[in-house]
Amino acid sequence: GHVEMLATAKEAMEAEGLVVVGGWLGPTGDWYVPGKARRRTPNDVPPRMLFDREARLKVAQMIVDASPHKAWLDVDGWDIFVDGFDFYPHMMQVQAALDKDVTVQEALRKAGFDKLQVTFVMGDDHFQRCCSRWTTAVVIGRAAITNVQEKQLQERAQKYQSFIYKRG
Repeated sequence: GHVEMLATAKEAMEAEGLVVVGGWLGPTGDWYVPGKARRRTPNDVPPRMLFDREARLKVAQMIVDASPHKAWLDVDGWDIFVDGFDFYPHMMQVQAALDKDVTVQEALRKAGFDKLQVTFVMGDDHFQRCCSRWTTAVVIGRAAITNVQEKQLQERAQKYQSFIYKRG
């Protein structure tokens, strides 16, 4: 699932010559999960959530801890505890915090880098639903992607250096 998608994104970024120092998985909050459950449940069956938000966070951490990617991947609970579908400000908050952190900046300079760039990784379905104007992202094509959608993402990756597409 999502852990492997992040690993695929890391590989794609490294293939472009980028250095990936870390990543985080952000389980979704209660504002989104019931609607997703409704979309995936037959009309005659009430939707149900298997885990409350605290349990989703713990399960996500357990999955990452058991994965071969635990050295560079972690779990972030911000989305679980904030109401609303607005992850972009959180990404910018993380970017600003990293830009201001003296220890991070010293480590970057020592390693020969100028800047640490936070980049959002998403499936093509998420990109089509809410982020189709973005020019900086890593988008992973999922099994249901159409040839037309994949061609559009490939063209976008050719047009914008900060946009990466890879089939998952």
